[in-house]
Amino acid sequence: MKVWILNFKTQYNMARKWPDLLIFLLIILKEPNMPEAYDYCGCSSTSSCTCVGLGLTSIPQNLQPSINSLDLTNNWITTLSQPQLSRYRSLRTLNLVGNHISVINNRAFYYQTSLNSLDLQRNQLTSLRADMFEGLSNLETLDLYYNGIRSLEAGTFSPTPQLQTLNLSANNLTSLPPGLFDGLNQLQTLNIYENYIKIIPPNIFKTLQRLRYLNLYSNKISIIPTEAFVGLPQIEELYLNSNRITNIQTGTVSNLPQLKVLRLDYNKLHTISPGAFTGLAKLQQLRLQNNQLTSVSFIGQYDFLELTILYMNNNNITHIQDHAFSNQPKLSTVHLHRNKISSISAAAFRGMAYLAALHLHENYLQQLPDYLFLGLSNLRDLRLNNNAISHISSNTFTGVSSLRLSLSDNRVRTFPHEALSKISSISALYLWNNRLQFLPLSAHAMLSSITTVNIAHNPWHCDCRMVPFRQAMTGSHSFDDQIICEEPSDFLGQKLKDVNPTDLTCKGPSIVRFVRGDNIPLELGETLSLVCEASGTPKPDITVILPSGLNATVESVGRVTVDTNGTVTVTDLTTEDADSYTCIAASAGGTTFAELSVTITEEPPPTTYSPGAIAGCFFGTLLGTIFIGGIVFTIWYKKPNIVGIN
Repeated sequence: MKVWILNFKTQYNMARKWPDLLIFLLIILKEPNMPEAYDYCGCSSTSSCTCVGLGLTSIPQNLQPSINSLDLTNNWITTLSQPQLSRYRSLRTLNLVGNHISVINNRAFYYQTSLNSLDLQRNQLTSLRADMFEGLSNLETLDLYYNGIRSLEAGTFSPTPQLQTLNLSANNLTSLPPGLFDGLNQLQTLNIYENYIKIIPPNIFKTLQRLRYLNLYSNKISIIPTEAFVGLPQIEELYLNSNRITNIQTGTVSNLPQLKVLRLDYNKLHTISPGAFTGLAKLQQLRLQNNQLTSVSFIGQYDFLELTILYMNNNNITHIQDHAFSNQPKLSTVHLHRNKISSISAAAFRGMAYLAALHLHENYLQQLPDYLFLGLSNLRDLRLNNNAISHISSNTFTGVSSLRLSLSDNRVRTFPHEALSKISSISALYLWNNRLQFLPLSAHAMLSSITTVNIAHNPWHCDCRMVPFRQAMTGSHSFDDQIICEEPSDFLGQKLKDVNPTDLTCKGPSIVRFVRGDNIPLELGETLSLVCEASGTPKPDITVILPSGLNATVESVGRVTVDTNGTVTVTDLTTEDADSYTCIAASAGGTTFAELSVTITEEPPPTTYSPGAIAGCFFGTLLGTIFIGGIVFTIWYKKPNIVGIN
């Protein structure tokens, strides 16, 4: 080695020009003392060697036979055979990750009886035979991740009775042959995720009495037989997420007394049959998100006494019924966001004393019942953002003591001071992107006591209603910079804190016009369009009193609607829609009104005839036709004679 280094230095110093350098390289290639690649392996005394990324095409044969750990990651080895491995009979760990191994000869590991860990990740094995792992009687960990394995012989793992961890993930498996795992009585962790398996054979895992972790994530499974998970008394985590499962049959995931985590998310579940989840006494986490479930009612039939986390977001749930989760008393986190929930019963969350986080954002909620969160004394995180909530009643949050509350991206028009005052402590309040126009003085003290506040992106009206709040502002709070005026136009884009309180004024409302949208005569069944345009500071709210005496506002739905621009639309007109309409414009500056009369033309009733009249009409028409026909015939008959006389 020393001679080679000396020769290298000497010859390199002489190589000053390209021709000399080429000659030098030729000399180096012929140097008899130049080391092989495996001479660069790093060995720690005599116990372990690391030969990573050296371009080796076979297992080096010049290492100490007594080594117990050999790392050959990222080389170019293509074949494993008994002659290559027989030198190292004391190996406990063999790492062959990232080679190009496509062939393992029979009994290649015959003399590796001490081997505990064999890592064959990222190679090119396509099939596994029953004689491939003979000799590995003490192997505990076998990793075959990302090889391209398409087929497995039954009995492949029989020579490895001490195996505790097996990884078959990221391969091309489409099925699991019966008896594949027979004899693996010590197996605790089994990964088969990211394959192409469509059906789980009945009783395939029956002999795995000590299995604790089973991962079948991201396969093509659509059907799970009821006997699929029989014989797994120690299983603690079961992953079936990202498959194509549509239904969980009765008894499918049942009688697994140690199961703590069950993942069925990202499937196509629309039905969970009664009794599908019986006997799961220790279940702590249930993930059912990103499916097609329409109800949470099935949860109530199970006594999941240890369940703490429930994911049911991204489904098609429309309603939460009373006592929906009362049989799961330890639930601390419930994810129900991104559903289609439009209504929640007042007692939906009763009996959930441990609930700490409730996610209801991105649904279709328009209102919340009083006392909805009563009894949730441990609730700390409530997400109601991205709904259609327009009003929050005073008792909505009664019973909640400390909260991080998100109400952003809703339609809240009035600051819910009374409702929020029922919460003892608010750590964060998010009300950005609602329809708030002004803040009462009481809101200032409340917002000042909250650590995190976001009330930006509301249509703030900087008028007389904001005077008390503006006078209380000191410029020391973050929300002072979030109130940017939208009305009146004189203050558009300005921060409220920069506007002098004396300039915050109101102007009484006036109705600019109250007319019909067109002058076409109206008939029953048609559509009436009225325009009530009003001005003032603040912008007046429009209410229309119908001829029936009922009121219509921008919140109205159904046959009569009022747009924010004052357009009133009445569809499918009836006689009751004719007469006087009253437009009322109201604001902090006062109230005014205008009236308009609408006439609707009724179509005349259709004419009806008796059978006798119809018969008389018919025969009269027939006789008239015969009479006229006779006259025409007579004239035609006599016409030649007249011509002859002339």
